[in-house]
Amino acid sequence: MKDKIIYFTQIVFYLEDSIKEIFIDYIEEDSEFLSIDFSKVEENHWFCKLILKSRNIKQKFLKKINDFRKNFKLLSLKSCTDYNISINEIYFEEFENKDWLEENVQTLRPINIKNFIIYDNDNFKLFNPTKKLLKINASYAFGTGYHSTTRYCIENMYECSKSKKFQNILDYGSGSGILGVAAKKLMPYSKITLIDIDNLAVKMSKFNLKKNNIISNNNVLEVSPKKRKHIKKNFYNLIFANILLPQLKSLIKEFTYILDHNGFLIVSGILIYQKNQLINLYRKFKIYPVKISEEEKWITITFKKKK
Repeated sequence: MKDKIIYFTQIVFYLEDSIKEIFIDYIEEDSEFLSIDFSKVEENHWFCKLILKSRNIKQKFLKKINDFRKNFKLLSLKSCTDYNISINEIYFEEFENKDWLEENVQTLRPINIKNFIIYDNDNFKLFNPTKKLLKINASYAFGTGYHSTTRYCIENMYECSKSKKFQNILDYGSGSGILGVAAKKLMPYSKITLIDIDNLAVKMSKFNLKKNNIISNNNVLEVSPKKRKHIKKNFYNLIFANILLPQLKSLIKEFTYILDHNGFLIVSGILIYQKNQLINLYRKFKIYPVKISEEEKWITITFKKKK
């Protein structure tokens, strides 16, 4: 008997921050909806990847999305043929003869990073492992450990933990929660806090904490300019921030305030050519680089705050 063939469509576009939550509620009600993923690109916009479990639906969803935008008096998006879209464009890509989820599962096979094995325990079974297990759902594309930015964050954290104990750890922009989970597995005595501006990411972090038998005791927070429970002066000994350059630059004063003296800050999600401008900025606040990791176009920097 042949495996069932699944057809699906990926839609890529930019979405205004002001309508993000409403759009999620709107699109999730559609019978073709499969998943949606966001990454913040600037203050007022998100880069959106929408997956639909069907094909030949370009015109239907172009109209559906633009009708939604018209209700908020926003410009209609124009269809383009290139994935590298501008702010007012939308890109459709159809996939045929593939079981999308199964292909994703096969791609995200267990991997080793230092003292960890990262895997999806719903699809793979590991017996008598000698390393610490990180169970992350393979159906999520973001924060699975396969991207170099996440992998180097984990590697740098592991190296830092060999010479220093961290009592309070902050995962800033937690996504799937993989960095917070790894920190708790490696340093069970530490108190971890995970924060994100995206409610879906907060739910995902809580899900993966539970999946790894880690108690979520009011330590996974959705933050905003009005929600800042994580702000504590000189409190955190270790902070992760796997986010983009504009956010890393705008957060420098906050990092300086909440990071303890001699504390470590591991940042990732930046491109190699952006390295010097970030290092030069952080030096002005007495936060200095102690390790730099590069792979292809991406870079991860471990900083240390000095008095």
